[in-house]
Amino acid sequence: MDWSSLDETQQNAISACLDKSKRFVAISGAAGTGKTTIMQLVYTKLHDAGYLPVLCAPTGKAARRITEATGFQALTIHKLLEFPHPHERDEATGKALNPTRPKRNRQSPLEFTAVLVDEAAMVNHELFADLSDAMSVGSKLCLFGD
Repeated sequence: MDWSSLDETQQNAISACLDKSKRFVAISGAAGTGKTTIMQLVYTKLHDAGYLPVLCAPTGKAARRITEATGFQALTIHKLLEFPHPHERDEATGKALNPTRPKRNRQSPLEFTAVLVDEAAMVNHELFADLSDAMSVGSKLCLFGD
């Protein structure tokens, strides 16, 4: 997609996501306003700028839709944060893992330096807190949604 084919609002949204001084950016708009296109361009430009970006969404259906629309693999937030499956055990200790607590957290942060979340309005405050806690120092969070 050519930058000149985007309207001013879309260009401003992309610029905000790429601004190194902004670590948290929220992009909202009604259906059909180009959020997915913006997400795809932001992902590419962040990658080209040296970030390690990841796309995620709160549901499997939303993650599949983003993967299909952008061509980049998207994960559910639960998969990204490595929530354990029921009855899963810690390999080192053999103790049962709590399926309500993610493996990725402040002590074991994500390796990604930019997290792009689709359908961000669907993320409850507990899952958002888990995601925030798992982000490495200095990483960027871009939220997209209606």
